[in-house]
Amino acid sequence: LIAIGDYVDTDNDGAPDECDAACISLGMAADADDDNDGYSDADEIAAGTNPLVNSSLPLDTDGDFISNVTDTDDDN
Repeated sequence: LIAIGDYVDTDNDGAPDECDAACISLGMAADADDDNDGYSDADEIAAGTNPLVNSSLPLDTDGDFISNVTDTDDDN
């Protein structure tokens, strides 16, 4: 069981439990950025933002579309 922000991932697949069945049935499982906001779903989940809502953006101070949480080269 992994809890990231408001998301729970009981099967540790990197997707919130609420998305597991919905994303697969909608054919979104192969898309790395389901909400098309420029941030990968995995990056958004790690940052605690919603990977299905494009207005839910992670903090990215250097503007490279890699959230500060996962950015190993934060230029700021």
